[in-house]
Amino acid sequence: MFSIADFIGKYVPVIEGLVPGFTGFIGQNSPINFTAKLTVPVFVFQAKDDKKMEMKVTRKFIDRLKKTNRDVTFVEVERGGHYASMIDPGIAKGIEWMKARMKSAARLGKLAEPGGRNEYADDTSENGAH
Repeated sequence: MFSIADFIGKYVPVIEGLVPGFTGFIGQNSPINFTAKLTVPVFVFQAKDDKKMEMKVTRKFIDRLKKTNRDVTFVEVERGGHYASMIDPGIAKGIEWMKARMKSAARLGKLAEPGGRNEYADDTSENGAH
């Protein structure tokens, strides 16, 4: 079971005092407790200097997830903290990851827009030129 102390540590008593039952709720509903059910492709991004989420907690999550999910991508960057790194380069990395999966699904015939149009199926170059 996920330990809330792994994530928010010293703040647990304060939060529990304000929101009784918080610790149990968070522990029961943490994604780390449901890794076996996460069977879709997963993208996780984190900066090594993130002070809000310890890298060891993220790595523990990734390790558990990879035991039951073959399509897990974990991207680490050196700097950017919890927020700035998500804006740049995190969002761009996530979009690249998503586009790659869409192109792959399109090539396999698993992705089409209503009416059968598939903008990715015929795209054979990196910049979209035909």
